[in-house]
Amino acid sequence: MVVTGSTRNRFGGQKPSRGFESPSLRQKILSLYPNILWERPGEAPKWSEDDGIIVKRSSNPKESTVEAWGLVDGQPTSRHFDLIIYDDVVTRESVTTPDMIQKTTDAWELSLNLLSENGRKRYIGTRYHFIEADEVLSALRFETKLEKATLARVAFALSLAKEGRAVIPSVSFTGGEMKRPTFIGEDEVFIRTLISHAYQKREISEDEFFSNRSLVKNHIDSGAAMLGQLFQECGRDADKLLENLLNEVEFGGRRETAGHGLDIFVGRTLLQRTELIVELNNTARHANCS
Repeated sequence: MVVTGSTRNRFGGQKPSRGFESPSLRQKILSLYPNILWERPGEAPKWSEDDGIIVKRSSNPKESTVEAWGLVDGQPTSRHFDLIIYDDVVTRESVTTPDMIQKTTDAWELSLNLLSENGRKRYIGTRYHFIEADEVLSALRFETKLEKATLARVAFALSLAKEGRAVIPSVSFTGGEMKRPTFIGEDEVFIRTLISHAYQKREISEDEFFSNRSLVKNHIDSGAAMLGQLFQECGRDADKLLENLLNEVEFGGRRETAGHGLDIFVGRTLLQRTELIVELNNTARHANCS
């Protein structure tokens, strides 16, 4: 296992040998795991901040059982781990400029080579995204050829589905402005319904709905950060990004069956719940328009 932070010197402080100050606690833990823990740290082949710690184990890989490394500074090479824990790899200081964000992202991508086959990753930390949602959407517009408003809707929907009421309120009030008609269009009732369902609220005020501190803005900003991260995970491949987003969609409702030709299901009548079908290829019922 390796624990990685933004820089290696973050792990300065207490040495591993000072882990059990209480003798009673130490003896209790040793009694529970006698086949893993050494009675005295000095018996271990390695037990230090620089070299990591090695517990009792049947194999003898070159990697220590637990090691601590930096991500941007001090990242190891020629090692492979079954578990990598990323602990606060992003700090306020590391996201102040696009270049610094890219540097951290590149270091993270490089660190994935340290993971063994079928290895696991865990992340601990706070999401910082000082880069504007407008910058992310503009970059993705160039890569995907989709309109910025379309990408903003995708970001909104992704955040609403993934985070819902737990979304972090936006702290960014600068950057490009998206006009209400551009984002909402003719779908205000539909978008309000989505928000009402997610937040379990029958009434959404105008300020809550679309303003500089609205739920829509919170989810666009949060969703843009998600899209940016997903784009990096897809190797900055626009087609792969769109494919992964498509896999997030759950299709429901009526599906077409073989033999229906050009029949289109429109809906059901209000009282009898009878299906309304437009048969585009049935000129006796519907005149085809060219």
